[in-house]
Amino acid sequence: MPAAKAKSAARNTRKTGAKATVSKKRAPSTQSRPDSKSRTKPTTATKLASRSPTANPGGIGDEAVKRATGRDWSEWRKLLDADGATRMKHAEIAVIVHEKYGVGDWWSQMVTVGYEQMTGLREKHEKTDGFSVNGSRAIAAPIEKLFAAFENPTIRRKWLPDAITIRKATPHKSMRIAWTDGKASVSVNFYSKPGGKSSVQVQHDKFPTAAAASKMRTYWSARLDALRALLEAAKP
Repeated sequence: MPAAKAKSAARNTRKTGAKATVSKKRAPSTQSRPDSKSRTKPTTATKLASRSPTANPGGIGDEAVKRATGRDWSEWRKLLDADGATRMKHAEIAVIVHEKYGVGDWWSQMVTVGYEQMTGLREKHEKTDGFSVNGSRAIAAPIEKLFAAFENPTIRRKWLPDAITIRKATPHKSMRIAWTDGKASVSVNFYSKPGGKSSVQVQHDKFPTAAAASKMRTYWSARLDALRALLEAAKP
């Protein structure tokens, strides 16, 4: 083959090879790609359906809500779903519960909070003014001693070292406390039990985050255990 033709063939070979290389780079990937549907952001309905319902929404059981409103939680869920409440704000749902179903102001709020927790519109323990925690203990001591353990600063410091302020107190029944930060509030209810026993229920409100509420839940659990140990160890 003449030298000129050999050089031309070599150039053609290099060109062909270059084209083949480019063709390989442009070849479609064999890896599967998610289709457009899988890349679509989940809708509100999908998010809500993926969340498990809250037990005792709003901290209130079926029996209590039915006794107060005439309907249990499953009935409220069906009614408010039909009203399109998953697309509404808290105030709009509360108005429906109050005006359409004839529920009083306080219970309208409780039903609304419970519904929001059931559907995932609101986190567990979250209320309109933040998050709340609850704690209770049954104590083998009379209610008089239990109440005094909260009211009397000397006794209280033995199980609760925080410098709280009692805003209002009804002897042997209830107490409203301002927490040390001046923002959160604590509601305490006392109950007399047969056989010289009693119980206490504490609700601590207005935490800004779920994490802060969870931390305080652990704290109250330890403090109420200390309260019970103190009173049950005391001599009659």
